[in-house]
Amino acid sequence: MKRINTTRISGLMMVVILAAMLCGSCKKDDIAPIEGNMVYATSDGDNLEERIMFVAAYNNAIEDITSVGGNVFTATFTAPLTLIQDYAFGNCCNLTSIDIPEGVTTIGERAFDSCAHLAVITLPQSLTSIGSRAYCRCWSLVSIDIPEGVTEIQTETFGGCSSLRNVVIPQSVSRIGDYAFYNCSNLADVVIPESVTSIGAEAFYRCGIYWITVPGGIDSINYGTFMECDNLQSVSLKDGIVEIGSSAFVGCTKLRTANMARTITAIRSNAFMDCKSLEYINLPRSLEWIGQYAFYGCESLASLTLPNGVTHIDKYAFGDCKSLVSIKLGSGLTLIDDWVFQGCERLASLTVPENITKIGVQAFRGCKSLASVTCERSVPPSISYEAFENIAANATLHVPSGSVAAYQNSTWGIYFPNIVGDAPAPSSR
Repeated sequence: MKRINTTRISGLMMVVILAAMLCGSCKKDDIAPIEGNMVYATSDGDNLEERIMFVAAYNNAIEDITSVGGNVFTATFTAPLTLIQDYAFGNCCNLTSIDIPEGVTTIGERAFDSCAHLAVITLPQSLTSIGSRAYCRCWSLVSIDIPEGVTEIQTETFGGCSSLRNVVIPQSVSRIGDYAFYNCSNLADVVIPESVTSIGAEAFYRCGIYWITVPGGIDSINYGTFMECDNLQSVSLKDGIVEIGSSAFVGCTKLRTANMARTITAIRSNAFMDCKSLEYINLPRSLEWIGQYAFYGCESLASLTLPNGVTHIDKYAFGDCKSLVSIKLGSGLTLIDDWVFQGCERLASLTVPENITKIGVQAFRGCKSLASVTCERSVPPSISYEAFENIAANATLHVPSGSVAAYQNSTWGIYFPNIVGDAPAPSSR
């Protein structure tokens, strides 16, 4: 048995279990399993003992490190560890497993960053804090069970853990930070507990999740939170959420249904852009604002009912929704903004309610199936450049009986050669 020279300090002894560690080198080795308290680690001129001493020095706890048979390391400490400090095992590329002992309360920033072969982590129940990027780019990590007591998953803690499939988030967690699970492409199973009140930007960007429920304690879904989650098929947003942030679900190409909270007031820009499989969305009565490109390119969306509380729909909001055949506009809307429904090529009919006073630039351009439009307003709403360009040939405009001449002599007459006065007068509805 070979003993590596270290500083001896008397006191309570405990063992940190480390397995298959090769710091500073990313070659792959055949690793033996853990046996009892003994741990196998390759040590071909590496600095394994220096890394353990680095941790121990911060805890004033090292007694000795023993090498058994060349590749077996047991680290013995004279006092309980409480801290794995910043960068402690960063870039230990062949570290395949680690059992962090009870008593440790803090894992520092980037403590295990880029441990490319780290597949198994046992976290102690004493743990209360995991630093930002602590396990970032641990490409081989498959699952993680975060102990009760941890209150926050910090910035990019598990970012880039591309093999991570399962994570257990305890009820003690109230905040999930920016990029926390960024690009965890195989993460299919995650439950966000009711205790969570904040989820950061791009927290689950490009994750492999199939469904997600967002609890109502969260005020706002942040920028890009679920951006480009290619496997995501169903979203349930619980009451209490008031805003869906910009690009929150952009590029979720398999998303089919989105069940909205009854408390949502705003859907910001690009929120569901290019969700090409989205077939159904229930917009709540509380909704007031729909941002630009919010549903742009949702090619499977077939029908749309805008609640009466919606007062603003921004540019391109429903552009290129190629399957949209039915639109019901609410009574709170006064403007149909530029390009809002451009390229909705299956839209066959439309009713413009009397509260609409203006239709923006190319608002319905390229709606090539649009053959029938009913305008309820007696005084023609103003329409901007190419508002109805490239709709169905010989489309018919239905207006109140006393308003035919007014529409014929306005810009409406350019796009609608057939104007008939068979729409009910506003006072008769």
